[in-house]
Amino acid sequence: MASAPRACRGGAGFAVHTLGCPKNEADSVTLERRLAALGHRPVSIAVADLVIVNTCGFIDAAKEESIDAILEVAESCHARGARIAAIGCLVERYGEELRREIPEVDVWSGFDDAPLMKALAALAGEVEGGARSGGGERRGAAQSTRRPTVPLHAYVKISDGCDRRCAYCAIPLIKGGYAALAPQAILSAATHATASGARELVLVGQDTSHWAWPGYGALPQLLRDV
Repeated sequence: MASAPRACRGGAGFAVHTLGCPKNEADSVTLERRLAALGHRPVSIAVADLVIVNTCGFIDAAKEESIDAILEVAESCHARGARIAAIGCLVERYGEELRREIPEVDVWSGFDDAPLMKALAALAGEVEGGARSGGGERRGAAQSTRRPTVPLHAYVKISDGCDRRCAYCAIPLIKGGYAALAPQAILSAATHATASGARELVLVGQDTSHWAWPGYGALPQLLRDV
């Protein structure tokens, strides 16, 4: 079993660029919370040590948009000495092919975030050691350049994957079978969203009405608690 990532004293500056569906947006917010808890610093893309592109691999147009975004971000990052990571559905589905075709990406991390965590820990060590300073900017400037606040609505993911094998849908191929998220995790995400300024919560999942948790109840109970 892999050990949990260790917190960093100074941390690396990171930014997440999200493509695709509301579930991806919810995943990006969760990732940002995890990285901040480890001591990494959310900053703007312009000064990030590492820009993370959360990709979509569902339909052809989304795949093309993700690849275009990866190439664009890679060019801008490398021009100032920063690094790029590509994560998410497209990477999970086409990881080997992407690694061969797009060598500009520094870190590939599908649904297993271990490579991403390792890269950020290494970058944090460089920042703390003085080898890096916010992707070419002064470290103080990077710290002060925060992402915009959460909008008035926020997506909260309650499940992943799907058991319905519809011929037109790639979700089971990418995400696997249906898996409900634990109520504690959902309520924690909802609390964080409202504390950050969200006034409307949108619960998202591939099959939201199917949500239930042993010993807790089904969707009506979750809605009451949220």
